[in-house]
Amino acid sequence: AGYMGWLGFTTQVSLLALHPWLIPAIAGYGIASIGVPMYILRKCGTFWAKTTIELNDEFWSRAPPDVYVDCIKRWSGLDYEE
Repeated sequence: AGYMGWLGFTTQVSLLALHPWLIPAIAGYGIASIGVPMYILRKCGTFWAKTTIELNDEFWSRAPPDVYVDCIKRWSGLDYEE
């Protein structure tokens, strides 16, 4: 600033004070940076849930009976020995 700063002819002003139109731009960026990923995750989450149900149904429809018995024994919490 030199001697002009000592005399008070120059000042430092924040960017938002000089350009107030940046405030909505910063807010819009914040909304987009949070909102878009949340939308994508929610959309993918519903697709993932449907796919999980379809895969589970397909697995259990093709599983032989001994798989049912083995899974029930393991999931029952009883002492299971192989």
